[in-house]
Amino acid sequence: MELQKIIEYIEKCSHLPEKQRIEIYNSISIAIKKLVSDISDDPVLGVQLVPIEMIEANDYNPNRVATPEMELLRDSIEQDGITMPIVVYHNREDNKYVIVDGFHRSIVIKDLKRRYVPVSVIEKDICNRIASTIRHNRARGKHQTEMMASIVKMLLKLGWNDDKISKHIGMSKEELLRMKQVVKVSEILAAPEYSCSWGVKDGQDIPD
Repeated sequence: MELQKIIEYIEKCSHLPEKQRIEIYNSISIAIKKLVSDISDDPVLGVQLVPIEMIEANDYNPNRVATPEMELLRDSIEQDGITMPIVVYHNREDNKYVIVDGFHRSIVIKDLKRRYVPVSVIEKDICNRIASTIRHNRARGKHQTEMMASIVKMLLKLGWNDDKISKHIGMSKEELLRMKQVVKVSEILAAPEYSCSWGVKDGQDIPD
């Protein structure tokens, strides 16, 4: 039976050096994801093991975790292991994996001296990565008003309009208006240096 042969091959690989076993695991994980891609093509089905030193934080995440919650997170990983992969974007220019969701888990994992991190890789542009981070945070009920407002300002600068922001980060029009008032977005967008440097016309949108 072909399946049994595959299992036997994997078992025979257990004596190989660590780096080779990681490469085999990652390759098989991607192959298995493709096997069921017509049923489910979710990133979590192709989990990769990435060296901890190749993981880096993004520069826009508004979520902050208090010390007691960090301690609880550490205890959870120590007791139960890593049950959810970190969501990342692969920046191929410098071969780094930029965190979209799971920054605090990555801190704990590094502190626990883990050499590899299980990750789910998503391929999205910067606007959609920001939106994805916010969706993950808001789904857990975690975000800070001022930093969320800064995210809104960033997305507007990158060319997203109100409708797109509301849709992709789960924000009502009323909440979006409050966020814009916090950072006085209307004044920023009206500034001559903004109009010239970014070249985004009023109402202009960018593709997903």
